[in-house]
Amino acid sequence: MIKEIDIGHKAYSVDEALSELSFVISEAKNNNLVAVKIIHGSGGGFISRAVREWGESQEGRFKDIIYGENYNMFNENAVKMRSEANETQDHDFNRTNPGITIFWL
Repeated sequence: MIKEIDIGHKAYSVDEALSELSFVISEAKNNNLVAVKIIHGSGGGFISRAVREWGESQEGRFKDIIYGENYNMFNENAVKMRSEANETQDHDFNRTNPGITIFWL
């Protein structure tokens, strides 16, 4: 299963968004979920950039971090993650959406 959360449309500060992100990722791992899709928007880019930088700083914690602009049938890890999650109905797949980032747990 892929858990989806929206931290980009809640008027969070960057610190609040990262705190929520960290909590949700930990909770998802504890519940044996396959992935977490973060909706961070693209807007001014502060939260988007912070989410992606945070993910990159967590080296070895994730199977992969899939940026929305690369979330498509040509991305081998995106296809594998969707298969593992048994995900067949994701409206963001193949949409080149830079407003999301998926953490494959």
